[in-house]
Amino acid sequence: MKNIIEKSMAVGIDLSDDFSEISYIDRNDMNVVTYRTGSDEEKFEIPTLACKIPGEEGGWCFGEEAISASQEYGIELIDNLVHRAIIGKNICTEYNEVVDPVRLLGMFVLYVLLYPSEINPKGIASLVITTESIDPALPAIFEKILTNIRSEIENIRYISHAESFFYYALNQPIELWREGVLLFDYNFMHFKMSSLLIDSRTKPAIVMTEEKSYDDMVPFVEENAQLYDNIFREITENELLNKRISAVYLTGSSFAGRWADKTLRFLCSRARVFVGQNLYTKGACYAAADLVGWTRLGSRYIFMDETRINTSIGIRASDGVREDVIPVISPGVSWYDINVCAEFMLGTDRKISLVIRGSGDDNEREAVIRCDWIPERPERATRIRLEITCPRKNLLTCKVTDLGFGEIFPSAGLSREEKVELL
Repeated sequence: MKNIIEKSMAVGIDLSDDFSEISYIDRNDMNVVTYRTGSDEEKFEIPTLACKIPGEEGGWCFGEEAISASQEYGIELIDNLVHRAIIGKNICTEYNEVVDPVRLLGMFVLYVLLYPSEINPKGIASLVITTESIDPALPAIFEKILTNIRSEIENIRYISHAESFFYYALNQPIELWREGVLLFDYNFMHFKMSSLLIDSRTKPAIVMTEEKSYDDMVPFVEENAQLYDNIFREITENELLNKRISAVYLTGSSFAGRWADKTLRFLCSRARVFVGQNLYTKGACYAAADLVGWTRLGSRYIFMDETRINTSIGIRASDGVREDVIPVISPGVSWYDINVCAEFMLGTDRKISLVIRGSGDDNEREAVIRCDWIPERPERATRIRLEITCPRKNLLTCKVTDLGFGEIFPSAGLSREEKVELL
């Protein structure tokens, strides 16, 4: 008898160009665990690096193993794997081997996924990968590198750090976010402050993040720690002026030292303060749990950012007696997650009417897709398939396929695509 492995694990990966991290949650206890890469309790980072070992028997190695191989063989490390995949330019190794950067990133993601011995890919119910932002090229890259993984993991999403922050913050006890949450993210590239904004007037409630950057804090130089502490204190005082905050989170490599004592004393007098390096991977893990319905956060809150569409799309339909609009896309969906497939009978007007309505807007407009190219047949004798995808935000690709009507009126094998702008 074949053993059936229960899919009881949700996994979140924070994929960044410097370091990556992985967390997992077991449905049986719902406790998020970030995999530690060393004896230090706060060491979670896997260096996002690759190295090709020379020789016929040599292969690719990643993370700390890549650093060791580079030192042993004197080979240059390949860094910035995410950025290289987005740019799409082939990588040439020291041994004149040409490597597809997307394929290399895919190997690294698989390496991270298999890094913890506690994770069995066959037991993963869902996977969410988070990156600093969702570059327009990333969805296609992720779809390509995750093709093989999808045979084992059916539910996969990719989200921004901002959305990971949302999932992390709102999965904490309510007293840690009821009056507002601040996040400071500080590394050698940026110093950013994000705040969660919750509009509870709607159901589900709308959640957004407001982000500010402070260039005078970058790059961090330890010799000027007191200066940075003073600037940081001024930033927090201005931000918390006449404002109540439940919790403040500090994350990023530049917060690893104890240079911000003055600011921390001030923050601790106003809110609960947490410092850690695994907020985004834990947020992705909570998102993975929500993706398969293990939490109810997604049903009570909609996170809105620059990847989300704020319109609803429906198909106007009639049964000959009354007319109705069948919803197919709801507001708050990320453009790269849109993948609709519907089959129905073509009406005598030989057209498909898409009803587009803005979120919170009573006004609607209609986009008409003509189907005059389909062979004429008797009424209710033409079945069609409509597939809707979104190659970029606010642009739909609508593919219509003639399915005919069984053996009586076979399909002509025709299909056409049309673009529909949402704005």
